[in-house]
Amino acid sequence: MTEAKKTTHQRTIIVLLIIALCAIVYGVQVSFNDALNKYAHLKHPSVHVDGMVLKTPKALSSFHLTDNQGQAFTKAQLEGKWSLLFFGYTNCGSVCPTTLAALKKMYQDLEQQLPKKQLPQVVLISVDPKRDTQDRLDQYVKGFNPEFIGLRGDEAQTAKIEKELGIAATKIYAADDHAHYTISHSAEIVVIDPHAKVQAYLSFPHTSDEMIKDYTNLVQAYQKQLDIG
Repeated sequence: MTEAKKTTHQRTIIVLLIIALCAIVYGVQVSFNDALNKYAHLKHPSVHVDGMVLKTPKALSSFHLTDNQGQAFTKAQLEGKWSLLFFGYTNCGSVCPTTLAALKKMYQDLEQQLPKKQLPQVVLISVDPKRDTQDRLDQYVKGFNPEFIGLRGDEAQTAKIEKELGIAATKIYAADDHAHYTISHSAEIVVIDPHAKVQAYLSFPHTSDEMIKDYTNLVQAYQKQLDIG
C-alpha cells in the first residue's frame, strides 16, 4: 500500500471514529435529558388545586382511632384507596355542616361517574371527642351520607394527628360559663393517596364542583407518576 493510500485509509478510520463517538455522546445526552424530564415531573407535579399540593407527599405515622361503628381505625384503613379527611365536630355551627353538605354532593356526583372502588373515602375526625360520642358521631355523619366515616380518639390521640397534619383546633369558652364552649378549627380537607400519604390540602370554602375537579386532577397526576415510575 502506497503512503498516500495509507494516509487516506487512516483519515477514513478517524472520521468514522469521530462519527461513532458523536453518536454515542448524542445518545447519552438524549437518555440523560429523558431521565431529567422524568424525575423533574415527579418532583414538580403540574397538577393544580384550590389549595396546596405537596411536592413531596407526606407519609403518615401510625395512629389509632375508633370509627362511628366502634371499630378500630388505623393507618391501614387509609391504604389502597383515596381518602378525604376533614376535622370538625357535631356541635359545629356552620363550617362543618356546609363542608359535609358539599362533600355529600361531590360524592353523589362521583357515584354517577366512577366505579365504587374509585370513590374516595370521606372521613370526619372529631376535634371534640369529649362530647362527640360514638352514637352522636354515627348519627351526624350518616345524616349526610351512610358511606361517610366518623372518627374519634382520646384527647392525646386527637392532638397527635392534628399536629401531624397541621390542623389547629382551639376551644373558646363562654364568658359566663366555662362548661360551654365552641371550637375554632382548621377547615381544610386533607387528601390522602392510596399509600396513606398526604397529597394535598383543599382550601375552605368548599364546593362540590371544585372538589370533583381537584380530586380528578390529583388522581390522574398520581396515576401518571405510577406509569412513569
